[in-house]
Amino acid sequence: MKLDPECFKPSNLFFLKASGHVYPCCYTASSPIMANWLGKELVTQLNVNEYTLTEITHSEAWDKMLKMITSDEPIHTCIEFCVKRDKRPEQDAVNNLKTQLKT
Repeated sequence: MKLDPECFKPSNLFFLKASGHVYPCCYTASSPIMANWLGKELVTQLNVNEYTLTEITHSEAWDKMLKMITSDEPIHTCIEFCVKRDKRPEQDAVNNLKTQLKT
């Protein structure tokens, strides 16, 4: 399955939760799916209260997330929000809903 990951775009490098946990994007941060997929031990590697950002982005947890995102079997959250779609001018890039200006 081909994704067009928002987290790989320069304007969306990561998302920092109020808890101090760093995730690839707001979609994975707002759902428990990524944390459950990683497991409690790896999620602790993503906290800026315990590790520097450099340590986080070089951690086993971060590496596992990036491999999953580029794999043929991404988690449901990544599929739902970042599946590669043909973009049409009448579609909103964020949620793929048809949008039109009414006069």
